[in-house]
Amino acid sequence: MYRKYQGVNAFNRGFTTIEMLITSIITATTILFAVNYFKQINKNVQSTTENIQTTIGLFGGSKIIQDDLFNGVYSFNFLCLLDDSNKDFFTYISERQSAVASDYTDPAFKRSIKLSVPTINKGYSRDFYLIAIDSSTLAAGYRPAKIPIDPYWPYNDKAVPPVYKGINDKTLPSHNNKDLSNTNDFQGTPWIKNALLIISTAIAYHDETFLSECDSTTFSVSKQIKRPLRFIGVVDGDPSTTTILSNLNNFLGLNVFSNQAKFITNYKIADAYTNSVSIDSEQKFYDNLVVDIGRNRETFIEKINILRYRIQANDSKEKGGKLLRSKLECYRNSTNQEECNFRLEYILIDNIRSITFTRNILFPLINYSIEIEKVN
Repeated sequence: MYRKYQGVNAFNRGFTTIEMLITSIITATTILFAVNYFKQINKNVQSTTENIQTTIGLFGGSKIIQDDLFNGVYSFNFLCLLDDSNKDFFTYISERQSAVASDYTDPAFKRSIKLSVPTINKGYSRDFYLIAIDSSTLAAGYRPAKIPIDPYWPYNDKAVPPVYKGINDKTLPSHNNKDLSNTNDFQGTPWIKNALLIISTAIAYHDETFLSECDSTTFSVSKQIKRPLRFIGVVDGDPSTTTILSNLNNFLGLNVFSNQAKFITNYKIADAYTNSVSIDSEQKFYDNLVVDIGRNRETFIEKINILRYRIQANDSKEKGGKLLRSKLECYRNSTNQEECNFRLEYILIDNIRSITFTRNILFPLINYSIEIEKVN
C-alpha cells in the first residue's frame, strides 16, 4: 500500500521573517531615495522658476527705473540729497571754464548712492529720491502738458501797480476766461486736482546759494552754478467738492523727506539779487523773475512725480530683499488739513541685494547697477 507523499510547494510556503525584513529595508530605501530625488527635482524646478521670475521682474523693473532716471532732470541743482560720501548727489556743473580730460574721471566729480538689503528682518534701507516728469504726459517724445506761461500772465496789468492774481485766475482780462483745468482750453492739461506741478524758467541763472546750502565741501570751483528758477506746488481745492483754486499751494513746506533730503528754494542770482530770496510760493516765483533783454523770458508749468526708492529686507526664511517704489501724494484730508505722504508703494524687483545710483556731476545723467540674489 502506497502512502501519499505530502510535498512542500515553494510558491505556497510564504516568507520567512528575515526575507520580509530584507524586503522592507530595500523598499524603504527605494522610497526614501525616490522621495529625496523628487524633492530635489521639485526644489530645482522651483529655484529655476523663481530665477526666471526674478529675471522677468528685473527687465520690467529696469525699464521703469530707466524712465524715471531719464525724466529726473528737475532734480539737478534743486533737490539736495547727500550721497554715501556726504556730497550732494544732484549737483550739476554745466559750465567749467578750466575743464580738462582728467576731470571726467576725477573721483571728486563722482557721486554714488547704494541701497543695500538691511540686516534687520523686514527693515528698510536708506531712501533715494527723485523729481521726475510725469511720464503719463509724454506722447511720442512730445510733452503736451508742458504749458508755456508769459511772466505777466498771472498779473492784472491793468491795475497800477499790477496786482498778482494767480496762474489760473480766468477773471484776468489777459486770460479771456480760459481755464487751465479745462481740457478744451488746454489739451492734456496738468492742472488736475491734487497734482504736483513745477513752475520753471526756460533759462538758468548763475546762483550763489545751492552749493553753500547743500554741499559746502564740494571741490574748489566757483560757488556759482547755473540754476533755473523753480517752484513746486500742489493744485489745491476743496476736498468735498471738485472746486480747484487758481493758485498752487506750497504743501511741500511739510517735511516730506524725513530729513534725508530737501529742496533748495533759496536763490541769490548774481548781478540781480543783493540778498538771498526764498521762492516758497507761486507769487514769489513770478515776483522775483529776472528778465534778461534778448533772452527767453518764458516760464512753463509741468506735472511731476516725486519718487522714493528703497529696499525692504525679506523675512528670515528668504535671502535678499524687495526694491520698492512709491510716489508722493499731496491732498487735503477730511478735516481740510494739508497732507503729503509717499503712497501706493509696490515691489519693483524682488530677490535683490543692492542697487547703486552713480553719476558724474559734469553731466545731467544718472546711471545705476543692480545686484540680484540668486535662488539656489
